Amino acid sequence: MPDHTHTVTVPAVYGQGHGAGTPLVATAIDTVFETTGAEESNPIYGNSDTVQPNAVKKLLYICVGNTTNYEGLTDVVNQGMEILEQVNQGIESRVKLDGSNAEFIYVTEAYQNGTSWYRIWSDGWCEQGGKSSTNLQTLEFLKQFITIPNVTATKYTSSTSHEGVYGVRVVGLTLTGCDIYFDSYTADVNGYWGSWQASGYIW
Repeated sequence: MPDHTHTVTVPAVYGQGHGAGTPLVATAIDTVFETTGAEESNPIYGNSDTVQPNAVKKLLYICVGNTTNYEGLTDVVNQGMEILEQVNQGIESRVKLDGSNAEFIYVTEAYQNGTSWYRIWSDGWCEQGGKSSTNLQTLEFLKQFITIPNVTATKYTSSTSHEGVYGVRVVGLTLTGCDIYFDSYTADVNGYWGSWQASGYIW
């Protein structure tokens, strides 16, 4: 913050007494001005010429290797600008490594309706899932996969012990859906038997 000064008015009283224990009788009052710098009370003053709160500075580095033509350099710069735009918008993103190549990918579409949801990445990868309100859930995927997806499922239960909790089975898995058996005698306190998630490419 910029430095500044404080001016303090201090009254000076002059007078004389008339013996021990006698109160001072004022005969004149003058005014004295004392000027001090703010930096004497706190080192934050005088460190800059402006008032600015704490800030975070983000730097984007683009490393270019073996680029021998203008077109290739332009592609790298364009991709860097795309990355910066996604960062500024707060869009979820990640870097996909394929051998010596690195590809920036980000979420292009997201959906949620009740307990069902999906999100699609710019390279065609899709993650989708939901919760089951029955112990046998026949699923029809919200988005169809082009290869058999990876499916995981988790069993819920309101039981306080391991008794009656037998596991989860995924049966008849295809590109468009599957059946999930949540093997147990009870659901959780919210009425859900379990949750599931499927991941894979949709294009």
